[in-house]
Amino acid sequence: MQKASSRRTALVLLAGCLVLAALPAQAAVGHDRGMILNIDLTALQVQIKDAKDRDRIWPIAKDATVKFSVESWANRSSTLKDLRKGMYVHFEFKTGDPEVIQGFDVRDLNQDGGASAAAPPPTTTPADGYTARVTAVDTRVAQIEVMLDQGGRKTYQAANAGVLAGVKAGQRVTLVTEPRNGQDVVVRIKR
Repeated sequence: MQKASSRRTALVLLAGCLVLAALPAQAAVGHDRGMILNIDLTALQVQIKDAKDRDRIWPIAKDATVKFSVESWANRSSTLKDLRKGMYVHFEFKTGDPEVIQGFDVRDLNQDGGASAAAPPPTTTPADGYTARVTAVDTRVAQIEVMLDQGGRKTYQAANAGVLAGVKAGQRVTLVTEPRNGQDVVVRIKR
């Protein structure tokens, strides 16, 4: 009787091991961060330069999520189409072969000094500048976001961080800009 019970236990354990071996391995989730160098939504691929200055082309899942931690875009419903070259992102990916990005969290709109993804194309600059209310200032990347009196929110690159010294959210200002490399760059702020 005891011998039959031992065989049954051994068979149950063996069957359990076979079931576990047949189950697909659960993919772990990895995390990384870096700047987007290029993105191809047709091929669902993104090239990212990571914090260790290595660049890699990553596949993107069709249902990948996009979140903006950048305050100016925080309440926006975002998709993969909102991702742009120069954005600094944290991302999570399914490990395994292949590793596939499952979600993005945009932490900075513009790491490379190019035109901000939040900004519409530059227009002709009024002679006296743009009058606006400041909504955000980031001296780390020399950018200022404003709500223009003419309507619309816009992010401008400043010539340098010193131009933004003393400027705070909520202030009414006039931005004096000049065109540089196809965009309006703030060179002076009148309060």
